[in-house]
Formats: sequence, structure tokens, C-alpha cells
Amino acid sequence: MADRRARGDVKPYLNIALLVIGCLGVAATLYGTREFVNSDRQPPGSTPENSQYYLTQPVTYKFDKKGQRVYKLIAKRSLYFQSGVIQIQQPNMRYAGAKKGQWHLTAKRGFVPAAHQRIRLNDQVEVVKHQADGGKTHIKTDQAWVNPDQHLVTSSHYVRADLPTHRLTGMGMRLNTQTDHLKVKNDANVTYQQ
Repeated sequence: MADRRARGDVKPYLNIALLVIGCLGVAATLYGTREFVNSDRQPPGSTPENSQYYLTQPVTYKFDKKGQRVYKLIAKRSLYFQSGVIQIQQPNMRYAGAKKGQWHLTAKRGFVPAAHQRIRLNDQVEVVKHQADGGKTHIKTDQAWVNPDQHLVTSSHYVRADLPTHRLTGMGMRLNTQTDHLKVKNDANVTYQQ
């Protein structure tokens, strides 16, 4: 009889022990899964490319002295460095400086030097403006500088510009985004399209 009573007293403790072991197993599994899922993220306390800080999908607006929007810049990510340099991944800029419509500028990368108001666009730079009559201007180059305060987009690289009536190619360009005046600086070649 004493044997049965002793075994009966152990059974509730055994159930509690099994329940605690089961909970610990579930907790360990959840913690391990969390570490596996988050393994591609930056380690705590580090930033990409040793930047001071970074923003994911930032949206930047620039306004003139009258309060009119000059541009809207959206990026995949912006890296900010101690030196004041900003690196921009996949910049997408809507430049509203033109009298009719707006210019749309895209690139793979962008760069803002320390203490500058200019933006350098690099790699597969495209500058596009849709005209009210359905035509469009489409400019391609490898690198361009955007100077919003002067309403200029400039480049010293090879440029190909497809306009509604002709194609313009050459080395270097100067585009005034307010007047829509485009000038190819060197070795200009014009091909008229029908």
C-alpha cells in the first residue's frame, strides 16, 4: 500500500516536469528560428559600409526660397558618413523646375559631396521629360551632376539624347531644366528622325 501511495505522489510532479521540458523545447525552437530568419541583417551596432548612419527608402524634398518644390528624391537607401558625404542607392528624382511638366532622373547610384548642394548620379543615368503633345526627351549617360539651385544637369561623359524629332549624341552636355535647353558640348552628331 505504501508503494502505491509513493508512486501516486510522483505522478503529478512528473507531469509538471514534462510540461516544463516541453515549454523549454518550444522556446528554444522559436529562438533558433528567429536567429536563422534574421541572419541576413546587419549585426547589432554596425552600419553598411562603415557609414555613420543610414536610411532605408528615404524621401527628400527640396524647396526654393518662395516655397515651391524644386525636386522630390526617393532612394532605396542613403548612407551618411562622418565626413558629410552621402551615398544614395537607386536615386529616383522628380525635378519640378521646368515651366511645363517635370524632369524624371534615375540612376543606379548617387553621391553628394560634403558641404555641396549638387548631386552626382552614376551608372545608367536616365533623364526623361514627357511633353504635353505626347513626345518625350530621353537622355542616357554614365554620369551626370544635378545642380538644383542653378536648374542644371551637366555631364562630361558620352551622352545620347532621343528627342521627338531627332537624336543627339556627343561628349558632355548641359541641360537647363527650366528652359529645357539641351546643349551637347563636344563631337555633337545629330540624326533626324521621320
